[in-house]
Amino acid sequence: MNPETPSSAVFVSCDIIGHGDTGGHADQVARIRSLNAVIAGVCGTRFSEDVIWASGGDGGHMAFLGPGQTPLALGLIEALFAWQSNTNTKLRLTAHAGPLSVIEGADGRRELVGDGINVCGSLLRFGEPDCVIVSAAFRDHLSSEGSGANVILGPQRSVYLKHSRPILIMTLSVPGAFTSVSAITTRSDRSALQAAMKSGEFWAAFYHAKRLLQVDSNDRDAVDALKSITPSSLVIPVRGSNRMEAHPLLAQMNRQSMHDLLHAAQLVEREDGELICEAGDSGDAMFIILRGKVGVVGIDATAGSSPVPLDVSFSHGQIVGELALALNRNRTATLQAIGPTAFLSIGYGALQAMLDAKESNQRLQRTFNEFLLDRSLRFLCTNCSYLGAGENAPLAGLADPWEVIAEDSEQLRLDWRDAQAHLGADERFALPGIYVLAGGRLVEALQSDIVRKRLDARELPVVYCDLPNTLVSNRHAFQIDPESSNNVTLVRLSDRALRSFGPSVYARLVAAVRRQLAKQFVYDVFISYSHHDEQVASQWRRAMEAAGLRVYMGRPDAMRKFKPEIELALAESLVMAPFVSERALGPAGQAGWVQREIEYRKTLFEDDHCNILPIELTSGLSAHFADGFSAVGVSGDTARDMAEVIDAIIAVRDGVRPPPYAERRRNLPRI
Repeated sequence: MNPETPSSAVFVSCDIIGHGDTGGHADQVARIRSLNAVIAGVCGTRFSEDVIWASGGDGGHMAFLGPGQTPLALGLIEALFAWQSNTNTKLRLTAHAGPLSVIEGADGRRELVGDGINVCGSLLRFGEPDCVIVSAAFRDHLSSEGSGANVILGPQRSVYLKHSRPILIMTLSVPGAFTSVSAITTRSDRSALQAAMKSGEFWAAFYHAKRLLQVDSNDRDAVDALKSITPSSLVIPVRGSNRMEAHPLLAQMNRQSMHDLLHAAQLVEREDGELICEAGDSGDAMFIILRGKVGVVGIDATAGSSPVPLDVSFSHGQIVGELALALNRNRTATLQAIGPTAFLSIGYGALQAMLDAKESNQRLQRTFNEFLLDRSLRFLCTNCSYLGAGENAPLAGLADPWEVIAEDSEQLRLDWRDAQAHLGADERFALPGIYVLAGGRLVEALQSDIVRKRLDARELPVVYCDLPNTLVSNRHAFQIDPESSNNVTLVRLSDRALRSFGPSVYARLVAAVRRQLAKQFVYDVFISYSHHDEQVASQWRRAMEAAGLRVYMGRPDAMRKFKPEIELALAESLVMAPFVSERALGPAGQAGWVQREIEYRKTLFEDDHCNILPIELTSGLSAHFADGFSAVGVSGDTARDMAEVIDAIIAVRDGVRPPPYAERRRNLPRI
């Protein structure tokens, strides 16, 4: 054959449905060998002459060259139809006639090129198991060679191929050999909906119903189908097993609540390989998968010396992306469509509008809040070092600790537009527990340019801790960061729920939270001094900063009230180091600047946990300034004294010694 002059050929294409997803490697090899044996049994003696097989990995294309080839093509179709039935395999089968050129391939073998094979392969997308799809060109070829009398052709249907070309197709049956049992309905959502409802594939039914409703919001078939689906019938596969379990969200609703939620959801579709979202993207919607799979894209750096790709995917009915909705935080993972994928997108705004419009629908509100809290707590328990992240974490090794914490915990959501909401001054911290910033950013309401107190949800910081008679942190007047357009989500971990883990676990939790709080202080040390001692205090400051400590050293003004900046710095320093001397004493009957700063520090924290470390420049005066606190007396060896103080501060910074805290709730000091 001259490759420059295309000739007419007959084509048969086949495709094993779900080949890559069914069985392991050995099963797939056996399946392809079995398929090859069937093809060789029909066409093997002709391969060196006028028959060419082009394998596609999970099927392939056969070209029959020259005249008189339709009987052989029909024989191959019959054999393949029988093979799929005997092996319980789902196979798409198509046939076409059209132009073909045969050229020498890169490996020296014959290669098929031309419109004929392209069209036959494109027809596979219209195929179904137990149904052979053929083109009008193949029908005409049968008639021209006298083989048309031996077949039964179904009704014609016009379809478009991917290059916008219309073509007539129909089903093919051979009496006594096989019967195509399906009509050409693959592209009809209505027939697909009916088939899904009949087989109990309710996630697929949701998909096709939502597509019908996109075209007609009152489509009767879609509305009736959705009304007939009950929450209890919605199940999802249990990861790592062949079992099924109730849906974690929808199964908890009554039928009306479920329908309200699904009606508010948007149908989103993605092609194979497309990214749905990327880690770090903003987002306020979660997804319920209806079709295909969604994979988590990333690298598992803990798998060994060489990082490997993550192998985490989700299928129909499962929920992904819920943390963006639950916590008001950016996407925590990159999600990719595996195969043609469709999912319901449930956004916070649409959900809240629906709930506001249905004030009586309290069950939906309660169910949804409980679901979001559960997912939030799972995330916190597996990502907070002071909860369950890491081998030595307090909750590590405990089975589903979030279920225990959920008993008495809650989420608090703040609108970013209310940027002046002072968290420390309202009732949001009324109940005891650990308040974690899970979404958004907070800043100290004072917004000092010197003492920049900021909390970012990416670090999952503790905003406030109130574990009565055990650990109470300083309560700041926080507000939503005005530079951020994200809402803020706080999660309160109930003290009662945390104590239910038992004394041993609770003690480890308290220790871990203390270490977390220590990380969040702005300064390692606050230097308090009289202006008469400024020269020696500056010398110590330089030594501390050379050791890597974060030092606050303001400029005192004894004639003015406490500056808000000074108050904030005292609250945000792990250790207070006052320089006590005769020069720091105030006028007769009045407290000097150093004395006033010490007393203010003691209003923030318990006396025993203030972390006040007096540096005694005048021997015997530390009791007058800070009675009960061990002082470091400055001797002739200043370098040794400095090293002693620096080591004590580093011990607090590194969590060897606890940060300053109280044991009982204290009112926020007034500025």
